[in-house]
Amino acid sequence: MKRFVLMVVVPAVALLGGGYIYLKSGRYVETDNAYVKADKVQVSTEVAGQVNEVFVRENQSVNAGQLLFSLDPAPYRMAVNQARANLEKVRTDLLEKKAAYLKAEAML
Repeated sequence: MKRFVLMVVVPAVALLGGGYIYLKSGRYVETDNAYVKADKVQVSTEVAGQVNEVFVRENQSVNAGQLLFSLDPAPYRMAVNQARANLEKVRTDLLEKKAAYLKAEAML
């Protein structure tokens, strides 16, 4: 009898206990109070900036192309103005070099 218990019952109980632990140990996510009605996505911009205004509220349904928020345009205006100033400087330098070239060519 002792041999039967040690060779059959103990391994069977160990297998059943191990199987139960395996099935209940994280293969399935469960919770008591979660309910998700629709898809949720995280929204971010492709550029960095400070958000001026938000046009939607939390959990509101939105359509494709709908404006969600606006960014502060001041840093971008400054960057555009800086780029324009650099472009004008390059144009001026180019005209100066063309004039120097034409002067050198005329002297030859």
